[in-house]
Amino acid sequence: MSSEILKENNHYLKACILYEVLQKKPISDSYRNFCATVGQDAISYPDFEFWFYRFYDGNRDFDYDRSADPEPKTLMDMPVELMYKIVGNLDSVERNVLGSVNRPMQGFAVFLPPVFEEMEITFHRMNFLAWKLNNNPKICGGYEKLEKFINIPGLQVKHLCLITIGSQVNFPDRLPVSIKTKSVDITAGTINQMIELLSIAKPGKLKSIRLSNRRAESFEMDSFPRIFDTEQFKQAKHVDIVGYVTDYNLSLFNFRHLNSFKLRIRAPAPGELFRVLRDDIPLYYKPFETCEIIIVDSEDRFKVRSIGEALGEEVPFGPSKTITHRHRIPKSKDYLEFEIKDEGRSCRIKIVKVC
Repeated sequence: MSSEILKENNHYLKACILYEVLQKKPISDSYRNFCATVGQDAISYPDFEFWFYRFYDGNRDFDYDRSADPEPKTLMDMPVELMYKIVGNLDSVERNVLGSVNRPMQGFAVFLPPVFEEMEITFHRMNFLAWKLNNNPKICGGYEKLEKFINIPGLQVKHLCLITIGSQVNFPDRLPVSIKTKSVDITAGTINQMIELLSIAKPGKLKSIRLSNRRAESFEMDSFPRIFDTEQFKQAKHVDIVGYVTDYNLSLFNFRHLNSFKLRIRAPAPGELFRVLRDDIPLYYKPFETCEIIIVDSEDRFKVRSIGEALGEEVPFGPSKTITHRHRIPKSKDYLEFEIKDEGRSCRIKIVKVC
C-alpha cells in the first residue's frame, strides 16, 4: 500500500507498528523505519510509543479506547521550580542544545543567565592576557574576546582564578571588572597587583578570597591595609592568605568580620597572641566560626608547649606533638576549642567555635 492509504486507516498504522515490534529492534530504530515507510507526519512519537509498548507487552487489541486513560504527562508538566533546576545545572552550550530540540524549554534556557564553574585569567607582560573556562586546556583568547564574553547579560562564575606572570606586568587600560563570582583565587607578585586583580571581582556576591604571593616568601605589610580597605575584603566571609605575614596584630584585627580565615606567620608569635584571640573572639569576632594559624619559628622548638601553657592548659612533662584546649565563653554555653599541632618546622593552631 502507498503511505497515503496507510495514513487514512488507523488499523493499518497499528499493523505497521506491530510489524516493527515483531522485528525486535529498539524503539528508536523502529520509529525511524516507520517514519521512512509511512511518513514523518503519520503519527507522533508519543502515540507510536504507546502502541509499540502495548503490543510489546502482548496486548494486540487494535480497537482499544484510549479516551478513558489519564492524559500522559509531558516535560512541560513538571513544576516550574524543577524545570529551572534542570536548566540551571547545564552550561551555556548545553542550554542552547536543549532550546534547539525542545521549543517550550527554550524560554527557560534563555531566561537563566550563563553560569560557569571556573574561569581563569592569566596576565603576562606587554598587556597580553589569556583566559579559559572550566579548566579547559583550550585557551579562549585575548582581551577583546574576554571583554565581549564578560558583557553577556547575567554572566556568573562560581570560582574566579586570577594570575600574574612576572613582577613587571602591565595591565590593560580597561581591566575586566564586575565579574560576578562566589570565590576568587589571586596569585600575584606584589600587593599592588593583588589589589588590581581583586577589583575584577564584583563585591556583594563574593564570599571567599584567597591571596597567594608568587614572588616573595613574605608579604609587604606596609601595603596590606590597602587590601583591607577594598569592598571585596570588607564584604568577604572567608579569607585565606597563602604566604607569610610579619605583623600579625595588623592582620588579625582586620579579620574580625569574617566567618573563617587562614593565616601564616613567619615570626616569633608570643603566647599572648592566643590569649588575646581567646578573649577577643567572643567580644569582637561576632560571625566567627573557625580559623587556622600556621607559625614558622625555627628558634622556638617548644612552641606547642609555650602556646598551651599561655592558654592555661596543663601540659605534661616531655615532648608534646598535639595539645587540645577548650575555653568556655563567658555567659554562654559555647566554647572555643584550640588544637595545637607540632608539624616539625611549623606549628598549626586551629580554633573552632563549638556551639
